[in-house]
Amino acid sequence: MSNSYLYHYTSVEGFKNIIESHSLRLTESNFLNDPQDCKLFEYILKNNIKDNENKTAQEIIDSCKLKENKDEILKIISNCSFEDYIDYLYKHIKLYVMSFSKDGDDLSMWNYYGKGGLSLKISKNELINEIKKLLKDENEYFIFEEVIYSNNDTIDKVPNFDSIELYSKDEDYVLKSNIENEAKNEDAKYLLDNNELKKFYYIFYKSYLFSINYVLSKDVISFDSNQESICKAVFNSILELPESMLWKRNLSIYMILLTALIKSNSYESEKEVRIVYFKHSIDDECNDKNVDFFVKHTPSGDLLSPCIYLKEDINGFKDTLKELIISPVSKNLTIGQDVYKDTLIRYLLHNGYKNKKVKYSKHSIRW
Repeated sequence: MSNSYLYHYTSVEGFKNIIESHSLRLTESNFLNDPQDCKLFEYILKNNIKDNENKTAQEIIDSCKLKENKDEILKIISNCSFEDYIDYLYKHIKLYVMSFSKDGDDLSMWNYYGKGGLSLKISKNELINEIKKLLKDENEYFIFEEVIYSNNDTIDKVPNFDSIELYSKDEDYVLKSNIENEAKNEDAKYLLDNNELKKFYYIFYKSYLFSINYVLSKDVISFDSNQESICKAVFNSILELPESMLWKRNLSIYMILLTALIKSNSYESEKEVRIVYFKHSIDDECNDKNVDFFVKHTPSGDLLSPCIYLKEDINGFKDTLKELIISPVSKNLTIGQDVYKDTLIRYLLHNGYKNKKVKYSKHSIRW
């Protein structure tokens, strides 16, 4: 993994909070600025399902080992469709996001995110290593990936399993390693080598039908079961898969990752790279164990927003920060540029951040 540097634009208040707490704050996706953030892929996926679910289900059932229970499976999905199951996952699995840019001194980014603030240059690899140390549970995951920009709310190609680095407390390439173990399976092999969205949907939906068949055969659900019970049973059956079939569990995780990464191309100029943290669990009490809240300031007023604080080892965190870039607006402060720059250096030293470069933006702007 080659090293790279990324930049986080923040206000002076945000910078002060990061430095003094030695932590990073990841905001729940429902509270991000883009109202479609972490929702666009849900819309795209549902469009692939819309009006074709029953036909697709019958084609899959007739082509594999599900024929014997065809009527039972079709009755269940009439009560709990694949779209219902997707809604269930989105309701219970929360995504927490922190954004970075590949460009640390971009005028549009200063205007929108860091006006009067700072751009923090960090080492991506060092930050990944620090975050990995914080993961305690088996179901905790995070990614640090480039955003995929969607044109006109459509996308034909998605990253294959081989191209997303999903981190757990024990592994760096969770998706790839699990699927390579079952490379002889046709569907697993396809996910490793290809990236067509329609084929991904087909394989994901096929796995959903097999899970329904399984929980039916174990009498975990019946025709009278409600949507909540069916969705819960299907999800739990995925968690109980043997090691040789973990790639099927990863289909669910993969959908969550695409949800977190696909964004409207209206924001393409941001060149965004993001950390996304989540727990692959539907247990709301467990998922909320390490959730905190902060006051988010918006033009419409203040609100309370859920978040996750990644509080790292103090010395490790200090090492990830390499440089500060001062907003072009700050060049106009009446105290003088050198005085403010020296003040920031003193502040960093006061908090134990030694040998950090501080410089002004190359841009000039009056306000």
